[in-house]
Amino acid sequence: MHDAGHAVPAMVAVVDTGEATPAATPVATPAAMEARAEARAGVVRRLALLTGRERQVFERVVQGLPNKQIAAQLGIALKTVKVHRGRVMLKMEAASVADLVRFAASVGL
Repeated sequence: MHDAGHAVPAMVAVVDTGEATPAATPVATPAAMEARAEARAGVVRRLALLTGRERQVFERVVQGLPNKQIAAQLGIALKTVKVHRGRVMLKMEAASVADLVRFAASVGL
């Protein structure tokens, strides 16, 4: 028990120094920055493949709207929303809605 009492002050002393550990300081290497730029460019290219209606559906999907609400907002049938949504997923090469949200965020949508 005596050793545990000494460990806490030592940990506090390390915290008090304000020194950052390598894991606590993320570094954006040139390669990582280039990879992110290429990924963004890919998203922009895929977004350009969407029709106007697919883009409208995409924007509403990434906002979290359910298909029924998207259909009502756009004045189209629920089945049509599902078709457009499926095409968006294919064209954007997305496996999930979370992928679409990440893509939208990466290009500032």
